[in-house]
Parts: sequence; C-alpha cells; structure tokens
Amino acid sequence: MLFAGVSAAGQTTQNSGLVKGIVVDEAGAIISDVRVTLEDRNSKEFKTVTNEKGEFELSLPEGSYSLTAEYTRHDGWKKFYQKMFIVVAERTNLVRITLTVNPNGGSGGSDIVGELVGFQGSGLGGTVRTYQDAVIPSTQITAKNEKGQRFTTLTDREGHFEIKLVPGTYEIEFVREGFKRTIVTNVVFDPIKSAPLIVKMEPGQCNDCNGEMLGQERWDYYGILTGTIYDPQGAVIPNAKITIQGEDGIDRVGKSNREGLYESRIRKGENRISIEAKNFETVVFEKYRAARSYKGKMYLDIVMIDTLLKDKEN
Repeated sequence: MLFAGVSAAGQTTQNSGLVKGIVVDEAGAIISDVRVTLEDRNSKEFKTVTNEKGEFELSLPEGSYSLTAEYTRHDGWKKFYQKMFIVVAERTNLVRITLTVNPNGGSGGSDIVGELVGFQGSGLGGTVRTYQDAVIPSTQITAKNEKGQRFTTLTDREGHFEIKLVPGTYEIEFVREGFKRTIVTNVVFDPIKSAPLIVKMEPGQCNDCNGEMLGQERWDYYGILTGTIYDPQGAVIPNAKITIQGEDGIDRVGKSNREGLYESRIRKGENRISIEAKNFETVVFEKYRAARSYKGKMYLDIVMIDTLLKDKEN
C-alpha cells in the first residue's frame, strides 16, 4: 500500500499542524488512558489522553514544544519526556511513544525521564530578501557545522526557510542564480534561544552556480523530493535507504532520519525510486516523473509493509 502527495493535516488551520501519536509499552502493546501534554515556549499547555487504541490527536499552532506522557493509572511506569518536538503547519506530525517500567517501582515514575524518540535536532528559521526588502524564493541554503555535517534546504515562494539542525556553530551559505553568493559565519544554533535569521542578498553574478544549483532557473536539472516513511500503523520508519536514479544513470542515495523524514535531490524527468528498510518489503517506483512543483519541492509519503505482517496475511 502506497500513499503519495502532501501529508494530510486533518482539521487544521493555515498556521497549525496535526499531531497524531500512539503510546505503547516495550513489547509493542498499546496503552490507553495515558496523559499526553505538549507545552510551548510560553508555558502554554495542550493536553489530551490516549484512547482505547493507545492513540491521541491534537491540532496545534506551528512551533516548538516539549512533550510529556504519563501513565498514572498504575504505579511503576516511567515518565516519558521529549525536550523538543517540532510541529510543522499544514502537515500531520507523527510520534510514537514507548513507555517503560521502572524496576524500582514508584508512583508513576514522575522523576524518571522516559525513552527519548524522534528527531534530536530542530529548525532554524528565517527569511531571505533583497536590500529593497523583496523576497527571494528558491534560494539554496547549506549549513555546515564544526564537525563537517551539512544540512540543506530551499526558501519557499515567500522567501522563508526552516532548516533542521543539531546544536552547534555553523557557516551558512546562500546561493541563488542572479545574486552574489552570501555566506554567514559563526552562527550559533541553540534550539531554545536561537532567533530567526534574516539574510539580505545583493544582485550580481554567481560564478560558481552550475547545474548542481537548486535555484528556480536551474530547475531544468534538479529539484527536491521529500516526505515521511511510515509503517501501516502510522509509526515512522527511521534509517530507511532511499535510492533515486535519474535519466543520467546516477544513483542519489539518502536515509530517513529518526522522525522518518527524508530529503533528496531528484532530476527532472523519469526517475526510478527504491526504498529499503530492515524487516520491511522494498518499495519501488519504476517511473516516477519529476516536474516543477510548489515551493520547489515534491512530497512523497510512503507506507511500507512489515515482512512479518505480510507472512501472517499469507
């Protein structure tokens, strides 16, 4: 079973996202009546309780939250705490919470930090503009930290961007056809304290800009394919290998992160896409046609079938 397209956001407003999750124990059994709390940076809390299927759902404004899950119906369960959970607007943001038993007992384990799951980094946001304050869409942004890790994204049609980073110090490069290359150095990213980054670019010649650049004028060569990989129960699948082969015969290989998210370059025209993950059936798109898309990106969310589940069905 495959699903392609932009992730559904359910009953959400333009600036809100839908948070859907499931709470299970270490054996994978669902847990109902778990109190789930998301708290924003202004200490405003949003609360709900898991249903009989262990599921919960909340519509929240876009932003950063802490996430807590507590099972107080019975003693001896550790409290789950995730310091950073990012809610993206107009998307379904999935989370799978695993609660563990406190071997020392205790009433709810309120002082115990639960297993941390999900994406460890968070987003640095900002806007790219001209010195006349006009927005610059389709700007390629590359952030490189002191460990040599590289993170990339594109500005949307309003010039906005959000690039997921881990804490550290970065050199951030902005490249756009028709503008001078702009580099911002010594950007210290802290997921709690960092403010949005406002960057101004000056018109001019970009001598290094070539077919590898992802600017709007270069869409004849490449775009971005992104999405989330799930199992049939809606849990995300990390470390899935995504291989995209374009008409040029070159394999572009990437992996999904701990949130099941992936992002890869894709060449315009027909591409062969394969997705592999341990204990799951390989998914293959023999002829996936890439064309100009909204905000310079195409969205392909994928559901992979568990091999054990398939064996049971047979």
